[in-house]
Amino acid sequence: MVLTPGGPIENAAVITMAEWIVAVGPFEDLDAVQVEEEIDLGEQLLLPGLINAHCHLEYTIIGRSVTRTNCFTRWIQNLNSLKRFCTDGDYLAAVRMGLEELSRWGITSVLNIASHPAPLPRFPLLSPRVWWFFELMDVRSRIRAEALLGTMAEFLSGHSMGNSKVGLAPHSPYTASVALYRFVKFCAEKYILPVSTHLAETSEELEMFRDGVGSLFEFLQGLGRNMSDCGKKSPVALLLGEKLMPMGALLVHMNYLDEDDWTFMHNHRDFHVVHCPKTHAYFRRKKFHFDRFKQYGITTCLGTDSLASNDSLNLFEEMQLFLHEHPYVSEPEVFKMVTAHPAKAIGQAHRLGKIAPGAYADLIAIPYIGGEADAYAAIISHRHPIAWRMIHGTLPPDQ
Repeated sequence: MVLTPGGPIENAAVITMAEWIVAVGPFEDLDAVQVEEEIDLGEQLLLPGLINAHCHLEYTIIGRSVTRTNCFTRWIQNLNSLKRFCTDGDYLAAVRMGLEELSRWGITSVLNIASHPAPLPRFPLLSPRVWWFFELMDVRSRIRAEALLGTMAEFLSGHSMGNSKVGLAPHSPYTASVALYRFVKFCAEKYILPVSTHLAETSEELEMFRDGVGSLFEFLQGLGRNMSDCGKKSPVALLLGEKLMPMGALLVHMNYLDEDDWTFMHNHRDFHVVHCPKTHAYFRRKKFHFDRFKQYGITTCLGTDSLASNDSLNLFEEMQLFLHEHPYVSEPEVFKMVTAHPAKAIGQAHRLGKIAPGAYADLIAIPYIGGEADAYAAIISHRHPIAWRMIHGTLPPDQ
């Protein structure tokens, strides 16, 4: 069975050429087409490769060493203390290890936040497609636009190769200035780059901006951050009210919003929200506002975040936890959160997240013996590493 945008097709076939899908349909309709090699998957459900909408691959090695705490500020301090001892070699090893784990769980594309500026080597063809979102901060000192542009140009030239693409990621309102956000928006619109930012992630962030108090406020004040933007309005009101984000940007987390913030969300429906269910549970946060985002026509994507706040990079587990917390949401809708929605968020709706002619031949298969009505239930409940996958139209050598 093949899962297409129009629904599952039993006894179906998919024809690929190079890295593209060229035909999809019932086997009897495509049987006469000449192909170089025919692969019979048997009783399997063929799916588009999954898309991880938010990840920090560089924490793959050190993440499990971070001391667990419900205090976000203390968690940041613990993470930063470990990062100080990481070498370039550690960073590259973490990325490689993370890509291997993503592949193991059927993720064929990942939107990765990269805080390390060094260009990465070309990864094997069978690695997931990576969107490297260059993470930007100026929390300690304001960066001159000329210097920032030079650093960005080096990053973009070093990462825009092979199967890699690039984006920009001002870290968050508490680590990136209004001037930096404006500069990112200018660059994103000029060079047509996707943008991702952490926003409204914690109650400590809301306290800092709205009330000018709290542990995050004190921590950043101690680092020398200019706190004149605090004690005034929420971080959502700051970014969206000042129109600092380009249209279609990814807003990651979006957990703590004031009632007034929903007015901004109602007027900015073109944004994409990214929810990381297991990280959400790790910090014991209040229930995610999925219903309200849906009410306003804002799509939700799912991500794994990092191993500093998660025990795996497994989107099947993220879907399972999301559905446990929101049992009234349909299984097909949850599946779109790891396929069609993130593909649209990075301008790849025609290429990724679906099995259709013209899309990339990024495919995974899971065992399946049920009927059409049970296909999505089988996807959501899947709990084993992916045994068969195709990426860029190529099979791993062990398949």
